[in-house]
Amino acid sequence: MAETYREDSYAEEHRRAVDFNAAMSAGLLIGLLIALFPRGSPWSGMTFFSPTVMGRTLTELGGSFLLSLGAHLALSIGYAIIIGLIIDKLRRVKAVIAGGIVGAVLFLLNWAVFKFLVTDATTRESLVLFTHIAFGLITAGAYKGLSKPPVARVVADEREASRKQHL
Repeated sequence: MAETYREDSYAEEHRRAVDFNAAMSAGLLIGLLIALFPRGSPWSGMTFFSPTVMGRTLTELGGSFLLSLGAHLALSIGYAIIIGLIIDKLRRVKAVIAGGIVGAVLFLLNWAVFKFLVTDATTRESLVLFTHIAFGLITAGAYKGLSKPPVARVVADEREASRKQHL
């Protein structure tokens, strides 16, 4: 019980801007999940081996599965870091909602890049929007689950140190 009060009272003082390990882990995990379902849905006609990046089919990369998977995972990690920076101070439910909103904003950025830099690349945008929102929601939840406040880590480290002393 005393540990809980200690965590609550010091949590705000000792929080850092973002837990990059949690953000990169969430981005990688959810990126792989979205790669299994490229359009954000298991019922879409796309498969794991389709050359897609965040729900968008890429024919520009020559249809290479490995190249598109690498680009997809890199983008997933980058998106997760952005989501982590924005939602870090929010509580879980608000963080997940904000993650969905950030996913929609990232879709708009993605759409603008593909609209103006890649010709004939903006098709079926509703599915790409769905993928971005789903990624944002799930990544925000995964980030909040994977990140621990530093105080909780300090308490755990103190417990481990005292246990070693007793041995």
